Amino acid sequence: MKKIFLFVFLFLFTLHKVTSFSQRTYHVYIASALPENPSVKLNFHCQSKDDDLGNHELLPGQNWSFKFHENFIRSTLFYCDFEWDGKQKTFNVFDDSIACIKQAKGDQTDTCYWLVKSDGFYLAYKVNPPSWALTKYYDW
Repeated sequence: MKKIFLFVFLFLFTLHKVTSFSQRTYHVYIASALPENPSVKLNFHCQSKDDDLGNHELLPGQNWSFKFHENFIRSTLFYCDFEWDGKQKTFNVFDDSIACIKQAKGDQTDTCYWLVKSDGFYLAYKVNPPSWALTKYYDW
């Protein structure tokens, strides 16, 4: 009887830990710091294997965000296709639960802030970061 009780207790404890882990909320922001030109907007489309977040457009100074919970096996991946002024770029905006993307180095975060500039794409771990907190990962 003690073995069954212990087994049930450990099973419920493990289930609680797994459920608690999966409830962590991640936030991904896309912000435009592109040059002012009302006729040229940043267009993008973001999705994962399970969720299509649709098409969006931003003017300079605007941002858009989404939030999600990572899947049980920690393999959640979101990518976006970007277009601006005749340029196009596609990359993962989230594929790592520690530093947003696998090639980034940083402390554990739940905020992935992508700032789009005319020379490329910058990542920071807080909303509206100072310029020193931005790291460039992709060119157009």
